[in-house]
Amino acid sequence: HLIYEEGTALTKLVELGKVLPVSEEDSLTFFQLLIDKLRNAGYEHYEISNFALPDCYARHNTGYWQGKSYLGLGPSAHSFDGQRTRSYNPASLKGYVASLLSPSPIRSKEVELLTDEELQHEHILTRLRTQWGISLPIYTQLFGKSSTQSLLARATPHLQTNKLHIEEEHLRLTTQGIFVSDGIFADLFV
Repeated sequence: HLIYEEGTALTKLVELGKVLPVSEEDSLTFFQLLIDKLRNAGYEHYEISNFALPDCYARHNTGYWQGKSYLGLGPSAHSFDGQRTRSYNPASLKGYVASLLSPSPIRSKEVELLTDEELQHEHILTRLRTQWGISLPIYTQLFGKSSTQSLLARATPHLQTNKLHIEEEHLRLTTQGIFVSDGIFADLFV
């Protein structure tokens, strides 16, 4: 459901009465209609907010969802080494340009080392957003058997209510699960 953020052009249009806000119920109805129409037209719902013809997925974003390394260029851009380190550039253009002119630009970036818990959260959030879901063998390889057992225990209520399912050793959201995915993600976090 769309949230009208303070200070945005859309919120201003709502305040001026030029755009009518949509209820959460209507948002769900429209989203289900969109899913049905696009699937009937041959599109795959390969990520919560993305559809594509088979094998025509956005390579750039798919890299994020698969935990691949990426380099962010420009103010506020984020980078990730594909392992544990994330960095981000200064937010202002002035600060970003100053960092480029600095004798050691790497020092002007903010760098964070992700903890094991943060890595698990990112893995759950990014993989479960996609039609491929979380590969349980890979999750076990990365985080250990006990972490996988714990994940599955936390997933059980959602498996029982058909919000999640396991197919070919992958934990995946169902269509009904997509509609409540934020709550599912929170429940699955360590």
